[in-house]
Amino acid sequence: MRIGSTRSGTSSAWLAGFRGAGEGVAALLMPQRCPVCAAAADPARLLCDACRARIPRLAAPLCARCLAREREGVGCRAHAGFEVWPAWVYDEGAAAVVGALKFGERPGLANALADELARALPPGRFDLVVEVPLHRVRERERGYNQAAELAEALAVR
Repeated sequence: MRIGSTRSGTSSAWLAGFRGAGEGVAALLMPQRCPVCAAAADPARLLCDACRARIPRLAAPLCARCLAREREGVGCRAHAGFEVWPAWVYDEGAAAVVGALKFGERPGLANALADELARALPPGRFDLVVEVPLHRVRERERGYNQAAELAEALAVR
């Protein structure tokens, strides 16, 4: 039987408190290390400051249609309304953060990613932030919906 099942009468609040206490002990005994260079790192950001700063950033929007067709996405004028503003070029550091958010049981990383995404967006007000739906089986496996966590954190910013 799993911890937290309703048959044992264990509530999800108790489980969350237990998990939080366990994370605190783990942080004390095993401080966060950057997965790229193994230097000390802030657990809320995963990467050390130097590795995070080395992730290439994009300064211009890309065309989602051109990218889907495996064409150059920078500077497209043919597909108005299909611009996307990625914060980072997907390299080793970006892959480590995204992987930890998706598969490493680190939903708190959504806040750090939302900060980066907010900086990449053009100035102005946005009416809607929408998550990409996650299949309920994947959400059950991970224990949370990383896309929803990221969308909520970005909407707040």
